[in-house]
Amino acid sequence: DGQTYTDHTCMMGNPLYSDDTGKMCYNPAKNWQIGWYSDRTLLLDPQVEPTKTVTLVGIADYLNEQSTDPVVIKVETRLANDFFVGFNRATGVNAQNDEGDDVVTVIQVDGNNGSGYSQSRLRAKLGFTGDITSSSYTIS
Repeated sequence: DGQTYTDHTCMMGNPLYSDDTGKMCYNPAKNWQIGWYSDRTLLLDPQVEPTKTVTLVGIADYLNEQSTDPVVIKVETRLANDFFVGFNRATGVNAQNDEGDDVVTVIQVDGNNGSGYSQSRLRAKLGFTGDITSSSYTIS
C-alpha cells in the first residue's frame, strides 16, 4: 500500500515487531544501499537497453550459487526514485519472510537513487506472470 513500515518483505518494514527475532533480510533497495552484495548487482538502464532477460538469485542462495547472476537489480529511471528488483527466496537466512515468499519483489525509493537514506516502498510482487509498467519501462 506504499505506507511507512508496511513492506513486510523486509526487516526494515518491521513485520515481526522486534529487532532481534526472525530470519529475514533487507529488501533489494536496502541491499543496494548498504552494498553487501555489490559483487552480484546489475544496473539496468531501459533507455540504453530497452529489453533484457535476467536470472535472479535470492539472498539466501548468495553463497551457494556458483554463478554470477545478480541478487539485486537497479532499474535506472533517470529520476531520484529508482526501482530495485530482487528474488525474495524464503529459505535459510530469509526463511521467516512475512510477505512475498519466493517471488520477485519490486521496490521503489523516494529519492537519493538508492545510494543514501531514503524511504523504500514495495511496489509489486511478481510470480511466474505479472509486471509493473511505467510510461517508459516494464518490469516483468
